[in-house]
Amino acid sequence: MATPRNLDGLIVWTRREEWREPFARCLDRHTAKACAAAGIDPADIAEVLGEYAATTVWGAAFEDLLATDLPDGRNLADEYLRRRGWKESAATREYIAGLRHAAISLYEVSGLVPGESMLLRDLIRGGAPIRVMERSGSRGLRQWDRVATRVIPLRETTVVSGTLMVFDHATSEALLGSLRRVGKRAPREVAEAARELGLAADAQTLAGLLTPDLLLAGAAFMVTNYWLDAALKAAQGRNRPAVVNSDGEPLEFTTLHFPLLPGVTAAQIRQALAGVAALRPENDSFWNWLAEPGTKPKTVPRRANTQSFITTMDDGALVLGTVELQGRRLSLAANSPARAERGRVLLEPVLEGLVGAPLTERTDLK
Repeated sequence: MATPRNLDGLIVWTRREEWREPFARCLDRHTAKACAAAGIDPADIAEVLGEYAATTVWGAAFEDLLATDLPDGRNLADEYLRRRGWKESAATREYIAGLRHAAISLYEVSGLVPGESMLLRDLIRGGAPIRVMERSGSRGLRQWDRVATRVIPLRETTVVSGTLMVFDHATSEALLGSLRRVGKRAPREVAEAARELGLAADAQTLAGLLTPDLLLAGAAFMVTNYWLDAALKAAQGRNRPAVVNSDGEPLEFTTLHFPLLPGVTAAQIRQALAGVAALRPENDSFWNWLAEPGTKPKTVPRRANTQSFITTMDDGALVLGTVELQGRRLSLAANSPARAERGRVLLEPVLEGLVGAPLTERTDLK
């Protein structure tokens, strides 16, 4: 039986004469800028970066085409489901329909269960982290990684699309900055175009119509170009920037795993953590560790090859780390050993008699 990700029939359909040119244009948008900056032809991506990167770029353009209406109103996913959907399983049809309406976004990874699932926090649209089931992609990821993908809610679970691009933090910050600028500029530009056409519209009204989903739908090619540009720069031997957190400390992702003592229940852990004012719960098993209200990131001396990595909540609160309860383990994750030690000092008094000594896991950016 076909799996929800078996898109072989749809891929074959994309090669039909009426879809070759639309897909070629879409693929060009997803590669042209990065390839031009690197001085290579898009056809040489596989040679420079390998087949995996070339397949990733192809998949990003393919998924973008599935989610895009052509100027004549046609849509690849809609047409395929209407004319060939009867040949697919219900699960495959549901997955294709989900891709049709999913916008790509940039997410921060946490709560990894390798080979099973992960939490994704949308860095553009905000909201609580979403638990997605992902077997293969979750194995190669690390806590705090940033990835671009499409999150697809299905009837029984939530999954990500087949295209998952891992971003280094400097590149992800540059992408976020560009998307914010597009979001601010777009309503004014559309308002100007409307006035030229004699339509009554102003920037404020159009800002309400240009939702984050709509802006992301039109910016999918930007996401791919940023990812591809970073990959090509790395392949060409350019230096990666040093990345520091809001305290000016080099990033070294550190997780403290506290084992629950025998007989201790999850309810007891939640009750203990409820007394820590710096923890803001997202759900029954996940908390954000926040700095005191009004805390600002430290000023880091400007250096040519240094980037700051700062995470904030929707209300601007500075995120210092996360705490997650998974089975018989409570994990505190931070992006430097010094910050993890601060978290340990914060938690141990309220967890006394409930957890054992923590095991430490460290991962740098290399």
